[in-house]
Amino acid sequence: MKNLLALTLLTAAGLQGQWMTGYFSSQNTSMPVTSIPWDKYTHIIHFAAAPALGSDGQGNGRVSMYYLISPEVHQLIASRPAGKKALVCIKDNDNNSSAFAQSLSSGLIGSFVSDVVNLVQSNGYDGVDIDWEQNVDVNEYHQFLLRLRAALPGKTITITSGDWGNLDVVAGENYELVDQINVMCYDMDLPGGGDCNGTDCVWYNSAITQDGDVWKRAADERVAKIVAGGVPNNKIGVGLPFYARIHSGVTLPLVLGDFPLTTVDYRDLTANPVLWNANFMKYDAGHKAQYLSVPALNEFVSYNGVQSMNDYVAWIKQEGYGGVMAFSTEMEFQPWTAGDAQHPLSSALYAALYGAGN
Repeated sequence: MKNLLALTLLTAAGLQGQWMTGYFSSQNTSMPVTSIPWDKYTHIIHFAAAPALGSDGQGNGRVSMYYLISPEVHQLIASRPAGKKALVCIKDNDNNSSAFAQSLSSGLIGSFVSDVVNLVQSNGYDGVDIDWEQNVDVNEYHQFLLRLRAALPGKTITITSGDWGNLDVVAGENYELVDQINVMCYDMDLPGGGDCNGTDCVWYNSAITQDGDVWKRAADERVAKIVAGGVPNNKIGVGLPFYARIHSGVTLPLVLGDFPLTTVDYRDLTANPVLWNANFMKYDAGHKAQYLSVPALNEFVSYNGVQSMNDYVAWIKQEGYGGVMAFSTEMEFQPWTAGDAQHPLSSALYAALYGAGN
């Protein structure tokens, strides 16, 4: 009866909240497999394998374990509770940004797909996540997903997406072949965006809305481009960062110029008594973004905290999107606390998406 009621509520609400997907980075030194918050997530994605490189440094049609190690793979799969799904991610090879395209050429795609299928099935994963972001070939991506879907019937297939490098086109042409399209709504503060009327300025890592300003990079703009390509809202997951960005030499957003950037995990930000001070905490109600303004250090910190999680879920429900994706779960882990406090962002997302008592 409870499952029937839940399905009825999801259907009535446009099927939003079908999934809460979180990445777990292999061999990270912050959070062990035993601390993965399985109770908060429907899917955990193990990050990551990658296209292998041959002796010539080119993609050779094989899959490398890359960051993954067998003992951790076995431990993660063994820790998976009933009803939850563990996926393996295949990401770009950092040493050759064209390795995906090279490995999916007509002469190599067969062996590459076979390796992906073997990686999934031999290790007991419930599916695969494709995180191909660089030098994307639209036709090769389509052929890859066609073969994967045929070779992995009943398995979950997810892809990451964005509004760059033809990823929006890939999403629009392949949404029927995949179960989730998780849009990466972060790294919007990187130089080159021209966020202040065509000129670079200090901006947020992950703002929710443009607030009527077409120059601003924000989640609503990024996701809208995926929807415009024909992807149904209930196939879209909104991807959120569990890391913050420190801008040095400036204390407020929208200041013109490029300033040095440093990335810091949410866990480390909240553990820093100098930065994590209520006096520095600000909120941009128009763009829906949290930040710290730290005059003593001359720093501006763009972060996504509990308020941001709640605001994102409210927007997700309003638009009827399929779910949420978090990158990455170990970045919030606070082992010096207990219970839900160890995973403050995941717990806030879960409570907002499903209700704290579910």
